[in-house]
Amino acid sequence: MNDTGYFNNRSSDFPSYGEDVFYPLVKHKLHVTLIFSVAYGLVFLFAVVGNCFVIAAVLKYPWMRNVTNYFVVNLAVADLLVAVFCVPFTLLDNIYSGWRLGAVMCKATPFIQQVSVCSSVNTLALIAVDRYMAICNTWLSKISKTAARIAILCIWITSIALSLPVVIFYEEYESQIGSQIIPMCHQIWPNFDYQRAYFVVGLFILCYILPLLLIMACYTSITVRVWRRHAPGVSNTCYSGVIHRSKIKVIKMFGIVISLFALSWLPLYVIYLMLYFSPPNRDSSAFNLLFNIIIPISQWMGLCNSGINPIIYCFYSKKYRHGFKCLMMCKPYFYPSRYFTYQSGKTPNVESSSSRSEERISKNERVYAQAKFMLVQFSDGNMTVTFRKEDTSQTRI
Repeated sequence: MNDTGYFNNRSSDFPSYGEDVFYPLVKHKLHVTLIFSVAYGLVFLFAVVGNCFVIAAVLKYPWMRNVTNYFVVNLAVADLLVAVFCVPFTLLDNIYSGWRLGAVMCKATPFIQQVSVCSSVNTLALIAVDRYMAICNTWLSKISKTAARIAILCIWITSIALSLPVVIFYEEYESQIGSQIIPMCHQIWPNFDYQRAYFVVGLFILCYILPLLLIMACYTSITVRVWRRHAPGVSNTCYSGVIHRSKIKVIKMFGIVISLFALSWLPLYVIYLMLYFSPPNRDSSAFNLLFNIIIPISQWMGLCNSGINPIIYCFYSKKYRHGFKCLMMCKPYFYPSRYFTYQSGKTPNVESSSSRSEERISKNERVYAQAKFMLVQFSDGNMTVTFRKEDTSQTRI
């Protein structure tokens, strides 16, 4: 995030630093400025285009609409906000001195940044809980679409509530540095201890540590269960192996997404914990290296997370690859034949999950769903699943 967010790297935010130095308009030499501009520009491009594709694919194509993908869309919305409101202003802050965007943006920009990052990590936690309930506790009711919408709303309300101190304590003001009058945008708390406590408890613990601990617990349980369990009611069949590999692929995909989120933001959290508890001497070379090079790179690493998630979805999920392909080919409506071929007079009400074994078809319709390894016939409340192997066998559910 940029300096005006809750990770504020400006010296006036820390009481041990003064502001009696000369600030040039541009902080770096030309080649450093160009490197920062290209790096941040690529993040912006990938994040905006990739997350727009994710949102459009899920909203446009009915076969992409399920609870897990609704959470993915929420994550994409948060990442899109990070890209739009974090990347450009972080770049400007790392290139130019002072705050140049006015009093309204002084409060709005860090507020939106903080809400987006908190929403991202909490959405990842919600995805982990959804996968845990689907795989480890199949006897529980799966999260319905209504419950998913309520959970998403609660995430944004909680993130906004945790971010309210930003609106209250961020202010634009003018500061005289030598012979210059520089506009600044900083947190102005009545007590530095309150500011430090807010960062540690409200941001580091509630918006980073606790969600990640929940995520680790869920995915540890999922990993153990998947490795121990075969497909229910299907043993020693080709389809059992398909279910197993499908679940492993889903676990890998979200595991990589979560791991990259944790690792990409970790350096910046560590740096600001150090600044709040043991800031370096302002006159030291370590101080200049930290604020001019290390923090901008750490911010870039955190922002990269917003652009890399769509790439992971495309690499690990055939459904997302099909969805992105349909969007690029401007196809208005398309069911990928590799997944399902429906033989019915009307489109069935199908809610696809991450595993092909978890298809739900409305009870008031008679349809046939054909996949690569199975044929599903649903009629009058009864589902007949035919598993394809050398010898065809039937299982009635």
